[in-house]
Amino acid sequence: MNQEPNNPNSRRRGMTGRDSELPPEYEQAYSEQYAPGNNPAALDGTRSYEPYPDPEPGAPEGADPFGGLRNIPRAQGGPDDTSVPSGADPSLDYDEALDDDYRAVLQSIAASRRNGVYRDGISDEDDAAYSQYGAPQVQDRSGDFRVSIEDESFRNLDAVEDEYPLHPEPEEPGEPVRPKKRRKRRRFRLLKALLVSAIIIGISVYLSSVILTAVYDVFGLKKEDIDVEVDIPEGSSVVDIADILTEKGVISQPIIFRVYSRIKGTDDLFQYGTYTMNQKMSYDEIIRMLKEKVPRKDVVTVTIPEGLTAVDIAGRLEEAGVCSSREFLEIIRTADIEHDLVKNIPGSKYRYFKLEGYLFPDTYQFYIGESASSAVRRFLDRFQEIYEKEIAPAMQDTTYSLDEILTLASIIQCESSDTANMNMVSSVFHNRLNNQGVFPSLQSDPTISYVTDNILPQLNVKDDGYYAAYSTYICTGLPAGPISSPGVAAIKAAIYPSNSNYYFFVTDREGNFYFAETDAQHEINKQKAGIGE
Repeated sequence: MNQEPNNPNSRRRGMTGRDSELPPEYEQAYSEQYAPGNNPAALDGTRSYEPYPDPEPGAPEGADPFGGLRNIPRAQGGPDDTSVPSGADPSLDYDEALDDDYRAVLQSIAASRRNGVYRDGISDEDDAAYSQYGAPQVQDRSGDFRVSIEDESFRNLDAVEDEYPLHPEPEEPGEPVRPKKRRKRRRFRLLKALLVSAIIIGISVYLSSVILTAVYDVFGLKKEDIDVEVDIPEGSSVVDIADILTEKGVISQPIIFRVYSRIKGTDDLFQYGTYTMNQKMSYDEIIRMLKEKVPRKDVVTVTIPEGLTAVDIAGRLEEAGVCSSREFLEIIRTADIEHDLVKNIPGSKYRYFKLEGYLFPDTYQFYIGESASSAVRRFLDRFQEIYEKEIAPAMQDTTYSLDEILTLASIIQCESSDTANMNMVSSVFHNRLNNQGVFPSLQSDPTISYVTDNILPQLNVKDDGYYAAYSTYICTGLPAGPISSPGVAAIKAAIYPSNSNYYFFVTDREGNFYFAETDAQHEINKQKAGIGE
């Protein structure tokens, strides 16, 4: 920042370190104002600017301590007097010719004066006006300093002051400052706490569910009483055995079973072979069976012909040592068993055996001492298999529901054991169902005997409502439900009746059928069959 003193034609270095050269007219004015003895801010070997110099002795109040420099052309926002110094060329743009650094310093001083930052030299009125602001804190700023103001900012200091006011106006009274950030932080903490609580509760519920499921599986609780055949191949590991048991429904938690077996120290004691297990068995029972190789239960073969009722089937199973007839019929009556077929079976007050007609007639192998629910499931599984293969495609050709078809098929099965006449018998019933104004009832004798032989013996108190629900001499249309277990031939005959105009039929003792269109013809056929003699 050194400068050659008193040399109007010298080049001087600005505070930003740049060389700048002023026109001769300006240098002359500059030298006059800053010559030694003319101003307290004179150059004394070094350039030193006081923020606000005292006025000269004897100067009038409000005099400019910079004297003639007040008349040097300034940028916008400077003093109003913009006359040209003596001897200066009026055509020159002194605003552009001024040294950038010097101009910045002068403008900064002018701005400070306007805002009352410096108290020295300010009138009493201004001093009182600005006394509410404390005296500026003077800091040690020894050493070099730099001032850099953009040219545009220099020309419009009022805009700069508006954007960055030195003394911002106080806020309006009555407008409390709301701690928005603090409220946001509190809201965030609350949401965070709620989220953490929800996660903890969710994890707790999940772990509780897992633990409860594991406990049920270990002790065989809340599981179906079903016997299953389990085949353990030779060389199977405990992992393989756990997977096989899971597939058969004996366990539901293979990992828990493996851990339990390891704790018991039985991993290497399991033996291969075929076992009969129940899905309600506990882990201890399963391990004991696999370790001791309990011999397989005896198997019994039971044949169920077409046309048997649920009561007939229950008697045969009990006779073969499979299960209790009473337990079997209780499940058939209530349909208290998990199976897909059960969901679509309608119920009514006087439909006594809800699963009647769904016990598909076939030859079965049962375990001696098998549970009643396991035996019922075998019948339903077989019916489901036959239905999907042979019955479901044919159901597309009828407007009747499956339960209605089974009800009609059960009557056909009881009326005609001869499959050759099943479709013609079916046509008689279809003709009556389609003309209920003339023939409101089907008038099938087996529907009466079904109530007498199968339902009434189960009741403690006689209820004639079952006759009204099942007897086709009383009820209109189809009875309350199937009356036997029909085979595939009878089911298809119910779906595909022969094309005839018959409304009557009768059979003789040899099983010959006589069909008639009118009641008069039917009376003649009855005489031919030896009925009524």
